[in-house]
Amino acid sequence: MSDETSRILAAINSSTECLRSEIKELKDEIHDMKANLDSVKMTCRKVEKKTEELENCQQKTNSKIETLQSEIDTMRLENETLQLDVDAVAALFHEKLDKFIQLEDDFEKIERQNRRKNLRIFGLKMQENEPTSLHDNIMTNIITSAAPDSMLSKNDIEEAFRVGTGSDRYPPITIVKFKSMMAKQEISRGRDKLREHDIRISDDLTNSQRQKLADLKQKGKIGYFYKGELFFRTPREETTTRVFVNARRQGSNALHAISSQMETNQSTDTTESINIQ
Repeated sequence: MSDETSRILAAINSSTECLRSEIKELKDEIHDMKANLDSVKMTCRKVEKKTEELENCQQKTNSKIETLQSEIDTMRLENETLQLDVDAVAALFHEKLDKFIQLEDDFEKIERQNRRKNLRIFGLKMQENEPTSLHDNIMTNIITSAAPDSMLSKNDIEEAFRVGTGSDRYPPITIVKFKSMMAKQEISRGRDKLREHDIRISDDLTNSQRQKLADLKQKGKIGYFYKGELFFRTPREETTTRVFVNARRQGSNALHAISSQMETNQSTDTTESINIQ
């Protein structure tokens, strides 16, 4: 074999070896690519599975959202219905309240009218055989003392009764209803004479009137009713037309401080200021 042929064969062998090396590297790369491809396929399958799970979860979430939206719509409808019911109840309540207030006002007017001829007597001592002797007691210690020159008698008394139990020092309050305003006025004009015997008299105010006077007292004011109308003043104001006297009474086992404010020139209704402690 010639040298030229040997060189050619050597070159061919060298090229073959290079090709084999390149083919091997290519095979390795293809193997690696195949492995990577399998990994990618596996990743894709995982992604698909995860996507499917997410889609299922999204469907469940959407279903829950629809359910919640339906419940919200139902609650909104119920709330609107309830609001209508509340409005109806509120309207009915205010209607009943207005009627109740009107009934209270009517009852107050009736009670004031019923007490118009009444006098409250503080300090009238108890006697034996009461209540049978109460009219005689009033005649002897009230009518005779307050209006000795009048023609009044115990027959001018329509009704009389005691309030509370009182004590030896503080007799129970006496409520006297006269048959006429004239009889009440005659006794009222003799209030100064009754004070000489430690007896005080005042109009028989309703609980509502007394509460109004008590509220005024809490505000540092002195109130009184004159012909059914409430008047008040502060203690610093001076007056020349009214006389203020203090009396103490006990009723229902409780002591009360009484401040009576009377008209010096008596009219149909006696003006009075009572502060209850």
